[in-house]
Amino acid sequence: MLFMTTKSSKRQWLSPKGDIETGQSGRKITMSPVKNTGRFATQKATKSQDFESLLERDFMMLLEYDTRVASFTSQPITLRWIDENGVKRSYTPDILVRYKPWLEENDSSPRLILFEVKPRAVLKRKWSKLKPTFKAAIAWTRKMGYQFKIVTEKEIQTPYLNNIKFLLRFRSDMPVDDIANNQKHLVLEMIVKMQKTTPKLLLEAISTIQVRQAEFLPWIWHLISNNAIGCDLMQPINMNSPIWCIFSSRISHD
Repeated sequence: MLFMTTKSSKRQWLSPKGDIETGQSGRKITMSPVKNTGRFATQKATKSQDFESLLERDFMMLLEYDTRVASFTSQPITLRWIDENGVKRSYTPDILVRYKPWLEENDSSPRLILFEVKPRAVLKRKWSKLKPTFKAAIAWTRKMGYQFKIVTEKEIQTPYLNNIKFLLRFRSDMPVDDIANNQKHLVLEMIVKMQKTTPKLLLEAISTIQVRQAEFLPWIWHLISNNAIGCDLMQPINMNSPIWCIFSSRISHD
């Protein structure tokens, strides 16, 4: 994640386009058959969010999985200003992220961050052109009490991303009938009993019948994705990955 410092200048700010508080977008992405544009379905916004690169889509996946994130918005606001040479400039950050308040009363870190999502090669090639724009974004967010950050594939495309792409499929939309509820609680009760194990060994402890094991496996991924079972998501996840109990007492049925 890249950070920049900035000094005051003779920049003159104009009224921005869009509204962070109301969610009115600053710029609309035009869907294109020749670019990697699309819409990302999310539970952290009132509607699907547009992206114009696969890197932006991957970053949205990270935000969707991150329990610290309250909401995020694509193309949230267009900043406008007149630079020191009298030239009108504008810039639209890629994504606005609103974070949940921390528990610590004395924590004054920004709850709202504007992100620019760019490949490192593009930053390197266009840095002389992009730097003044990013300095303006830093100045504006600092004035508003927000923060501006740049993220690249180095921070986004990691084994962690591959894991959550897999786990997000199991985070919700699971069965809610009595049989499913009993399966879920049996997995939880067994992990409490075993404390530390692997998905493979946990299934074998539940049943020696492979068909039965297949019924319980989605619940292991579901519970990991909802932070009910511990797992190191910075390492590629598989059937032999270490998993552990987060609860210290026996799970009771609802």
